Order: sequence, then structure tokens, then C-alpha cells
Amino acid sequence: LEAESSYQKLLEQNQETILTKVNDMYKATKRNIIHLQKKYVHEIVQLALQRVEKQYPDIAIAVDLKKDLVIFADCDHFSEALYNVMVNAIEAAFEKKVVPDIRVKTYTNRLYTVIEITDNGNGIDKNNLKKIFRPYVSSKHTKNNFGVGLTYVRTIVQEHNGRIHVHSKVNVGTTFSILLSKS
Repeated sequence: LEAESSYQKLLEQNQETILTKVNDMYKATKRNIIHLQKKYVHEIVQLALQRVEKQYPDIAIAVDLKKDLVIFADCDHFSEALYNVMVNAIEAAFEKKVVPDIRVKTYTNRLYTVIEITDNGNGIDKNNLKKIFRPYVSSKHTKNNFGVGLTYVRTIVQEHNGRIHVHSKVNVGTTFSILLSKS
């Protein structure tokens, strides 16, 4: 009983430490200054893909990138946001126990430059779809996940005067569409 009590105290201390660190990270993203410069979208996507490849060298991501699309962006922050979405896509496929089929596509419509990231993962049910951008919300049950990745993504997209939409079907997959004003 005494060992159980000390173990519980240790867990509570660790949880408090983790929550403090995650909260500090979240505050840092809110304070970070975004430096917008004219950039080619395909170059930003390629930076994100390089980071994904370092983490998951055996995963091929299909790309359909228009080479002439230009946006005003902070290359570091925006590529980090795309990286977060791509890693989530891969992990969703792993959770479903299928080979990841991740696709990244860029295009324009009448008003926006669009970046779409689609996966064949386990999908997100409607109740959870409303919560995915909230801090500390995660469906992953790992010690390395704190539930701030999609909060960061939404913050960065908003800092770029953009919008993000999510379409998902359980057991089919998810598409994140990032809409940015045409430059």
C-alpha cells in the first residue's frame, strides 16, 4: 500500500511536469513572431517531406505539387505545421494497421491556394472532429504525444491568414485542406 502511494505521487509529479512543459510550448507558439515572405508552396512542402522522411524513411508520400504557386509564408513555421499533419496521417494509418497511403496535393481555386493532405488512416468520428484543434486533446495513447500538434497547425495557418478544413470518415481516412489567400 505504501509503495502504491509513493508510485501515485511520482506519477502525479511527472504529470504536472509534463503539463507544465506542454503549456510552455503552447504559449511559445502563441508568442512566436511570424515572418511572412514570398515563397513557393512546393518548396515549403518539400521541407516538410524531408523531415517526415528522416522520421519515417520507409514511408513513401505521393505528391502532386504545382510548381508555380506562391504564398506569403514563414517557411520554418509553415513547413513544421505541414510536417505535423503528415506525421499524424502516417500514425493514423499505423493505428488502423495498414500501410500508409499519404497524398499531398497543391492547387488553386478561384480564391485560394490549397494544400491537401489525405490519408487512409482510421479516420476521426464526428464528436472528436470538433475537438481536434483544442490543446491537449489527442486520440493517441503514447507517452510522446501531448495533444498540441494540431493546435500548433491551426495557429500557424491562422497566422498566415488561412483556414483549415477537415473531412474525415471513420475507417476510411482523413483530408486536411489548408486554404491560403492567393498571392
